Amino acid sequence: MEQERYAFIIRIWREPATDPLDPTLQIRGSIQIAHHEEQVYFHSLEMIPQLLAQITHWPAAASVKRET
Repeated sequence: MEQERYAFIIRIWREPATDPLDPTLQIRGSIQIAHHEEQVYFHSLEMIPQLLAQITHWPAAASVKRET
């Protein structure tokens, strides 16, 4: 049976620019399932939905209902 709930630890940090001619902000991060040691890393915030879909085996295009 497919798991229906997950708890994640998502860490996001800024990396210093390595090229003084290109001061573009570099983002790095990791996603970890709570109470598990394995982590996946990313270098773009746009990667987060794809990685969560990969970890959960849920469709990446699953609709998200926002609570107000």
